[in-house]
Parts: sequence; structure tokens; C-alpha cells
Amino acid sequence: MNFSERRGFLKDIISFSGFTFLGCKLKQENNSPVCMADASKVVICRDKRLRDSSGNLTVDGCDKLMKKALSSYFDPKGYKEGLRAFIQPHTRVSIKLNCLAGKGLSTEIPLVNSLTKILLDMGVAERNIIIWDRLNDDLERAGYTINTGNGIRCFGNDIAGYSEEFHFFGQAGSLLSRIVTDFSDVIINMPVLKDHGIVGLSAGMKNMFGAIHNPNKYHLDAGNPFVADVYAIPQIRNKTKLTICDATRIQYEAGPPYHPKFCEDYNSIIVSEDPVALDYESLKIIERKRKEHSLRSLIDVGRYPAYIFTAADSDHKLGYASDDKIEIKEVEV
Repeated sequence: MNFSERRGFLKDIISFSGFTFLGCKLKQENNSPVCMADASKVVICRDKRLRDSSGNLTVDGCDKLMKKALSSYFDPKGYKEGLRAFIQPHTRVSIKLNCLAGKGLSTEIPLVNSLTKILLDMGVAERNIIIWDRLNDDLERAGYTINTGNGIRCFGNDIAGYSEEFHFFGQAGSLLSRIVTDFSDVIINMPVLKDHGIVGLSAGMKNMFGAIHNPNKYHLDAGNPFVADVYAIPQIRNKTKLTICDATRIQYEAGPPYHPKFCEDYNSIIVSEDPVALDYESLKIIERKRKEHSLRSLIDVGRYPAYIFTAADSDHKLGYASDDKIEIKEVEV
């Protein structure tokens, strides 16, 4: 896509979404606590029969897993009523993936399709759903097809572009993807659970490094406080309503690239509205797997993700990172 085509696409997508972008100044929202309740819920849903005889995820299995996980999380309301708290037919929903590792360790297509089917069944129009990640190339290497036309759209920040204004929180200052600032009312975060060779853990909060133009500068000190600061930028924290972490295959060492030697089919998804609680429980899974495979803990190798606890502090108020504040619910399909 050349410059003139990209400019035309952006003009179409903005007007198509029902508003006109009239300049670079963006309204800054207040940073209200992500968690308003006394405790947060995290659901880990597993299906041991999720794969076929060749080891591939099945469409039916993913559909059942997604519905079971969301139903369990929003119990007793049911998943549709639970999602309607922040998604209506007119809502522009974007789904943030993690496709950096390519096929093998990226957000799985059947899982994403399961979620989009639920959204469509709730009355969300195809044109109001965007599947995205940082780069088109990442999406394509993971098996996704770029679409900037009709239907459910799928593209990276290299198509959407970045805000003209910097957004700040704490020590983070970044241009944000226009998918965040201009094209989304609600973001559903769909990361992959894996080890990260610098910041220790890549799960919910770290996935939002794909929403900024300068993620490389925020990996110092195992990402602390930078992962928390980036997620606390108002446009990200206030629009990201739900995290559905793909733990169908997890990697407990040598991430973020895909290394099959350190992978395990975990056949699960992890759901929470609290990104901190989700990362806190995800860290336990990674550390447990490292111990099972005789690997040293993340704290011993010098890359413990302390940013999780920073995100829970009184300055960030992104969620909870303590056992007494998290209701963990494990369910089987």
C-alpha cells in the first residue's frame, strides 16, 4: 500500500466509524482504578481434548473453550450479558494479538475466530471489529490475512499509523497506535503466555508494548516500571476492558521467539478484567513449569517481572497482585 492509498484508507476508516478526526490534540481521560471491586476474578479454562490427532486446535474445541471460559468468568450472568456491560452493537471493538513469534507461538486464529463469532452474534457489525498487532508482517507470519476493506478488518500499526501527540504516564512517553486512539471504543487484549528473555513474562500487560511506537526503550530493569507505566497510559487502561490470554501453548524459557524445545501444550485460556491479576497468576504458571523442567526461577536468573507489583501500587491502581485479592477459578470443558 503506497502513501496515497494509506491516506485514503485512513480517511475511509475514520468516516466509516462514525466520526471525523479534526486534529492531533486528543482528550486525556482520568486514570480511574481498573479494579473497583474488593477482589478480582481470574478464570483458567482448560480442555484436554482441544486438539485433533495431529495436534492441531479444532474449531469446535476452540468455540467450546471460549464460551466455557467466558461463561465461567461472567457467571451467573452468562457471557453475552457479561460482555454487554461494555460492548453494544455500535461499539467499535479491536482485538490486540501477539504475533511476534510467528506460527507456533502466536495468538491462535481459531481462538480469535471464536471470539469474533461471539461478537457478531451479539450484533456487533463486522466493520466495527479490527484484529491487530504492531506490524502487518507479524500478523502475516502468524497466518492472518491483512484486510483493510469490507468485513472484519485485520492490519498492523504500519497501516493505521500513530498519534501525532505523545501520551504519558510515569516514565513512559509514547505515540499510540491510532487503532487505540481513533478506531477503538473497546480493546480486548489477546496475548500469548510465554517467558520473555528480558522482562521475564510476556502476558497481558506486556502485550500493550505493541500499541506504542517505541517499545524497545522500555525493556531496562526487566521492564519495571515501564510495562506498568505503558499500560497505565489513559487511552490504553481505560479502553482495554478484558484480557483473554492464549495459553493453548505456553513457553517457559527462551522467549519471546518461538523455541519448541521449551513449549508445552497447555490447552487453556485465561480470562480476567484485571490485567495485573491475570499476569500474577500467569507468572505462577511459568514459574511452576520452569521448576518442573529443572530451570532456575526468574528471580534467580535476574529477570523477575516486578512490574506486576508496580502495576498494583497506589500510583498505578491497575489491579491486584496478591492471593488474598484474587479469586482464581479453574474449570474444565
